[in-house]
Amino acid sequence: MLFTSSTSPPHYAPPLLLNMLSFQINFVDDNFPIITVCNAFYLFLYASPPCAGFQVCLSQASVGRSVYAQAAALGKPAIVSEMGQFDCYCPAARGFASVGVGWIAWELMLEHDQFSAFQGMVYKNGTFRSAAERDCLRALATDRQPVECPVPPPVPPVYPGPGGCAVDNCTIIEDTNTTFLSYNPPSTQKMLSCWTAWRGVGPITGTLHYCNVPGRTITFRPRANTSRVDLVIKSGPDCGVMHVNAVHSNGSTALLLSYDSYAPTVTWETVISLPPILFGIASIRISIADEHNPSSSNSWVQLVSVNVFH
Repeated sequence: MLFTSSTSPPHYAPPLLLNMLSFQINFVDDNFPIITVCNAFYLFLYASPPCAGFQVCLSQASVGRSVYAQAAALGKPAIVSEMGQFDCYCPAARGFASVGVGWIAWELMLEHDQFSAFQGMVYKNGTFRSAAERDCLRALATDRQPVECPVPPPVPPVYPGPGGCAVDNCTIIEDTNTTFLSYNPPSTQKMLSCWTAWRGVGPITGTLHYCNVPGRTITFRPRANTSRVDLVIKSGPDCGVMHVNAVHSNGSTALLLSYDSYAPTVTWETVISLPPILFGIASIRISIADEHNPSSSNSWVQLVSVNVFH
């Protein structure tokens, strides 16, 4: 099978499938091309960024399987064309390669037509628009291991909102409640500090506290009639790892969970349900971890609220 080019955005219109004539050009020398005409199964598909790697890869793999099956039923080669778009080339190529495409070719040159504002890889002086994309494609071409698409991140649970919390006999304790929540160091209005009290559009409460210094903590003590505790946090591309411990009256601690709040896209209300413990006896302490997700641009831990169920 021959695919001349490939890409796909996270959301795109259904591809247009056609039977048509395609041309294979073999250059014997610079002035004497040999043109072979063949009947092919053709896929015409434009893309538009943003091109999230796993989404493009998975969608192109899906398209590749479908085109293969239809082309095989007709006994024809398959061709994909008109792919374009910056930063989509490598995840798209990975998707097609994962379903067995052996050859991928596309227009590489920039600055020679009206499409250079959004597609192409190499400038006329020989430099690449994106070194990262160049290196990614080079690695894909030379790697002899089976090609697979990245595993998509798990979808975080949706925050129930004030209405859902009330129905479930739940109290939302906002991050601004410094009577219930003990911040170490104390809450501050200073931006990019620890723990900074932030206000703005995003979380349903309109506020959150954030910090990125390892070892800094938030401590609270649920009442004895508590049946469940949910932490509501922001997750996103600059977020970090936190540890949640039960702290007993004798000073001993027990790790309840560790949570990596990194995500490729922002979710303002990611819900983390704590394991059941003897609420009212132990305090809960959230601490910022020393470790850091290499995919994250920072290590912010960002608390929106604590939801306490009775």
